[in-house]
Amino acid sequence: MRLRGNAKRICSQQIAGLRSAIAKRYVGPPCDVPDNWADFLRTLPKALNNPGQHLFVGLIHDDVRFTPPDRVRYDCCVTIESNIDVATVLADAPDLHDVTTQPGLFASIRHKGHYAAATDPEQRRSVHSTYGFLLDDWMRKSRHRFAAKYAMEVYTVPHPRCAPEDLECIIHVPVTT
Repeated sequence: MRLRGNAKRICSQQIAGLRSAIAKRYVGPPCDVPDNWADFLRTLPKALNNPGQHLFVGLIHDDVRFTPPDRVRYDCCVTIESNIDVATVLADAPDLHDVTTQPGLFASIRHKGHYAAATDPEQRRSVHSTYGFLLDDWMRKSRHRFAAKYAMEVYTVPHPRCAPEDLECIIHVPVTT
């Protein structure tokens, strides 16, 4: 399906789960997510902190349309290779935990632009507006329904390492038909 004007393309696809990732949980308003990423990157061991060698994944566990902003749960994650000893990483960083996700059917859309609407001068290129399009417009018109697990935001370059207007991610929302 294409949206006229600011064309956004959504595809539904089977996605493998994250085999293993290291994460830190944050609770609070979505506008804090860029700061959460900065904090997360400071806590990571140097070996896990390199864009291009790892994927950086945000897991949002609550629907921001219905959850009070101060209760939204968001995990900042980095994928890890099988040769990295997870127990050692976790022992050195008590705020971190191991995360895996389940495979399944997801609606996926590429986002480019600001994370928070407050920093978006056009007020239409924020992650929030992309979620709004996906969950409110596309879902209503498609044969899919939200599967109510978590949504994933996959980044090759995490928030603090690019200008807000250059932020890119693929948003994956679990769906069912």
